Amino acid sequence: MEEFGKNRVHCVMGDLYDEEIVEKIFFWSDVQFGPVQILVVNHAISSKGDISLVDMTLEQWNGTLQTNLTSSFLVCREYLRVLEDKATPELKEKASIVLIGSTAGKYGEAGNADYAASKSGAY
Repeated sequence: MEEFGKNRVHCVMGDLYDEEIVEKIFFWSDVQFGPVQILVVNHAISSKGDISLVDMTLEQWNGTLQTNLTSSFLVCREYLRVLEDKATPELKEKASIVLIGSTAGKYGEAGNADYAASKSGAY
């Protein structure tokens, strides 16, 4: 954990497409620091090189959507659950979720249909 003035920043790593891990991350963050006030969802994977949709495997498609889309859902959902159950009205008033998007989600991206679909679905 790093401290910046009175504010604390807590960074964690985990497989965010694993529901149990996401729950544990928020549980331990709450135990140690209290409810998270600001959530920044800034994770994603993209395929290596251009792969046309016709050549893409279902494994790649599902892996990208699981990492970029399903995990964003799980993280936001758990954040809101903890906020609803544990946060004071004052903290709830200042709570925020920041989702980092991509122009690929708006305009598409040749050779990266899985990435573009995942970013379009999340944002």
